[in-house]
Amino acid sequence: PTLLKASQDNSRIRIVTGPAGCLPVETEILTRSGWVSISTPVTEALTYDPATYTASFNAVEHVAYPETHFNRFHNHHAVDMVLSDEHRVWYQTHYAQKQYGDKAPWVTESAATVTERMNIAELDARIPATFKFSDDTAYPLTDDELRLCVAISADGHLIRGGKVVVSLRKQRKIDRLMGLLDATNTTYNATSYNGRKTEVVVTFTPPEHRKDLSRFFGVVSQQQLKVMADELLLWDGTVHSKGAAFTSCDKGNIDFAQFAFVATGTPSTINTYEDKRDATWSTVYRATYGVNKKNTWVNLRTCKVERVASTDGMKYCLHTGTGMFIARHNGKIFATGNSAKTSIFGAVELLKIACMQ
Repeated sequence: PTLLKASQDNSRIRIVTGPAGCLPVETEILTRSGWVSISTPVTEALTYDPATYTASFNAVEHVAYPETHFNRFHNHHAVDMVLSDEHRVWYQTHYAQKQYGDKAPWVTESAATVTERMNIAELDARIPATFKFSDDTAYPLTDDELRLCVAISADGHLIRGGKVVVSLRKQRKIDRLMGLLDATNTTYNATSYNGRKTEVVVTFTPPEHRKDLSRFFGVVSQQQLKVMADELLLWDGTVHSKGAAFTSCDKGNIDFAQFAFVATGTPSTINTYEDKRDATWSTVYRATYGVNKKNTWVNLRTCKVERVASTDGMKYCLHTGTGMFIARHNGKIFATGNSAKTSIFGAVELLKIACMQ
């Protein structure tokens, strides 16, 4: 009704306002500083281009409206999206992808329509859960220096004088660290003590005297992300034939690891567990690494859909230049749409002018 009224108005300037397709406060969006709640007013976020399947940081407009209920699409391993009725769901079908590859057409439907269709029968709707990161930034370190930063984050201890101490027992880690120090021309001192002959203590001055990996959000290129993603699995990672994961007690490092995986085409979700050996130990976070790339696109066919209440009585969204942005809910990343009212109004206006002519 709002669009109809606007199209019938002959005023020279018209502004269309009204409900936008939105998400709940628990959904997160990605900024150059890391993940934040979608309720946080931002002017820049990671947007998704459906024409090129790439994501980059761009200017956005933040909006918020009252809301009482949402539609939740979820399964236990790959999907968890909570969307308002008006929210646009962008998807491709498996058939279209098989027939046309990268040229497969997109389907856009409201979350209410998708819910209705799923309640009737299985819906072949594939949602992108990975992307190619495209940005003009690059961190001023070499690849081997970035690898060394990952090693320090995993096993390093910062001490005074800008130095780092790394204590290692596993021979593969000792060999890896020595190789990185030699590759970066870093002077180091390696010591083994009589009481712990299997342990090597290495002291050196690092390229940066920091352990956190969250500082690399939005400032590294895709090629650098690939380098760091591979290195992460060599230090605090586990790899086997069916899958892999990066584990840490530092949530910031886990968030970056997941970003590095997903931004280089490998699906990843985050889950947590408490170590039962000691109740006082920190929560352990785990970013999965899909070695078989099975869930680069997640299919709503495997999902349940249910109606859930809003926790704060609001819904939030981003207006983007591409029509899509990257979001995360319960540790699961997906590309999703924004409000369609501007483009729909533009299409109606063009049709109206064409008919008049």
